[in-house]
Amino acid sequence: MNLFDSTLISLGRALLIASLATGIALYLRRGLAAQRSRLLWLAAVTFLIPGMLAGYSFSSLVRSWITSPWRAEAAYMSFILLRLLPLALIAITLAPAPLSREAIHCFRLLPGKSRWQRLLWRMKAGDTGLFLTVALVFLFAFQEFDIATSWGVCSWTVSLFDAHVGGLDLSHSLRLASFPLAVEIGALGVLLWLLQNVRMDTQESSPAAGGNAAAGIVIGVCFVVTTLLPLVALLRLAWPGFHALQESFSLSREIANSLALAVVVTLIVFSIAAGLRSRLARAALAILGLLGSFLIALLILAAIQLPWIRTLSSTPLPLIAGLCFQLLPLAIGLLVIVRSGTLREALHAARLGGSRALLWRLQSAPLFAIGLLLFGTAYGDFVMNAVLAPPQFTGAFNRIFNLMHYGQSVVLSAMVTVTLLAPLAVASLVFCLLRFTFKNDVRPH
Repeated sequence: MNLFDSTLISLGRALLIASLATGIALYLRRGLAAQRSRLLWLAAVTFLIPGMLAGYSFSSLVRSWITSPWRAEAAYMSFILLRLLPLALIAITLAPAPLSREAIHCFRLLPGKSRWQRLLWRMKAGDTGLFLTVALVFLFAFQEFDIATSWGVCSWTVSLFDAHVGGLDLSHSLRLASFPLAVEIGALGVLLWLLQNVRMDTQESSPAAGGNAAAGIVIGVCFVVTTLLPLVALLRLAWPGFHALQESFSLSREIANSLALAVVVTLIVFSIAAGLRSRLARAALAILGLLGSFLIALLILAAIQLPWIRTLSSTPLPLIAGLCFQLLPLAIGLLVIVRSGTLREALHAARLGGSRALLWRLQSAPLFAIGLLLFGTAYGDFVMNAVLAPPQFTGAFNRIFNLMHYGQSVVLSAMVTVTLLAPLAVASLVFCLLRFTFKNDVRPH
């Protein structure tokens, strides 16, 4: 199958997933808004867990169950829907609430409005959250790579990646990427237009208790299926291999490279996202990052072929720049979640009273959570590393992915487990140090 056909399949699949996820999110929007601080964070964690975890853990089960292309599509689409549903819930909750029926009726009474003008008005003012969510989920579904390549599903990302890594000339890769790039630019244009009306204030609502329960159950199911079950399956596979891994562990350098890269990228991205005050700047940087890791990597790879910056190709700087672009939308979105749910009066009182424990709970802990999610996402990257990393700076997941081609084994499962647990160990150490710093209440006398 050529790249054009696989792009059309990915396009149709992404549209269907985006429509289903947005429909479910619309139904649950009122219930989710009432418990924003709890459910949105669980949704964010579920969405940001590396796809490689489920891709590897379920690969043998999926390949043994799949006996036809239709089953493969059903399994893949169902899993991606559950994986992206938390993103849809986040987007639909943070987007502006739809206008009231009275406001829509008043607009209909205005003379001289064509059907096209009415449709544009409803998209930009009346139903911003709906269209914004569809566009955002579509982009992530259209760009998905980790699970598609692990489960052998047809996707333009897999086809183009295999061709490029297999020795295809960069100029040819860029020409092949023009159609997927055009599709993403169209979705990004819609997003940029809609984001002009997005407000950063907290939406007020008083939903029914039943809606709260439904939203919590749906996010819980997404977390269990896409994160907890793959982790349990991985640990069952890995347990017999830990003994052999103790005798010979060959991933130390790759894990150290990934940890160092994740720390640097997290600090840069967090500083940029926190320092942005202009809505236009936030939207522009977020839009660039939503092009997806593979297209961003190809564009940066083309840029560093220029004579005056060609020397950068042997350094980690292009990789760092690519990951920064990729993570900026996540950083900006997570900061919006934190700022929209912050109790400003309580935070101001804590500052006046010098309560470090309360400052930790209201401000520092949420910011640390954002840094942790960015750190984990940067650490778990594969595509950007495969395209832009110099040979002496190979990442952990690049090595793991190459070994996955030989199938599952107890030793490889143990290696995957250690690779996944390494950033958690570092994050736990940093958390303990920060928590110890904020442990005592220090009040001015």
